[in-house]
Amino acid sequence: MNRKTGAYDLEIGKRIRAQRLSRSMSQEDLADRLGVAFQQLQKYERGENRVSASRLREIALALKMPISSFYGEDRYAKPGSRSSDIGVQEFITSTRAITLLKNFARIKDASVQNLVVDLCEKLADK
Repeated sequence: MNRKTGAYDLEIGKRIRAQRLSRSMSQEDLADRLGVAFQQLQKYERGENRVSASRLREIALALKMPISSFYGEDRYAKPGSRSSDIGVQEFITSTRAITLLKNFARIKDASVQNLVVDLCEKLADK
């Protein structure tokens, strides 16, 4: 039985990629831990291949995170999702967002963090 992948497969793939990048892990490193070729991991991350439940468990273990992290609100199954929510979800799985968050977390001074947030809000309003 060969079923096509769907939007949720892509969502799971984006979450795998985001978690991998947040740990500064290359595709090759994660693929080695899973015992698969990095091309296979690329296909998972792009949503081109479905990730089985057992493989998703292996990925969660390799990334040292709960498997539930890959599941969230299923915006594809519920009609009426707001487009702004979808935009935020897509952004937070992007390389730019992960880089931004990692560097933001390195700022230890709360007042400087507040300045950065204020700056972002002001720039977004323009």
